[in-house]
Amino acid sequence: MRKAQASGQSVLEAALMLPLFLAAAFLGLQVAHIGFGLGLTQYATASVAREAVRTNSSQPSTAKFDKFMIAGLQKDRIGPGTAASTGSDVTQNLVMIGCATLPMYPLVGTLLGRAFPDNNTCTKNTPWVSISNNRFKVRAKTTVRMNYQPN
Repeated sequence: MRKAQASGQSVLEAALMLPLFLAAAFLGLQVAHIGFGLGLTQYATASVAREAVRTNSSQPSTAKFDKFMIAGLQKDRIGPGTAASTGSDVTQNLVMIGCATLPMYPLVGTLLGRAFPDNNTCTKNTPWVSISNNRFKVRAKTTVRMNYQPN
């Protein structure tokens, strides 16, 4: 009789702990997906900025940015933030800003989403991670120095 009670108790304990374990596992996956999205968006934005310097253009190559949109990432915006002077008329800094969105996981993403602000824009003042239309939005910013162009 004691063996049957112990077996029933362990089944009950497992049934009670399984939802908590699954919630923790999916929360970890969602956080990892956001981190992956941040890293990939930063790399894609830096790659587009390097291409802009190589071609000496302040207009970004959206096709190059699109190549990096994998694992559920979708392009939101890529473009120059500002072209700031470096104190010399010869060269200037180009600030490139890229944003991408990635999906929220059911339940876990909604709970985690409460920790981030709701923001539909993509500017240099946008937080690194925000919420937009039930998707996480990640932002990357890269600054590059443009090539010297003699007059």
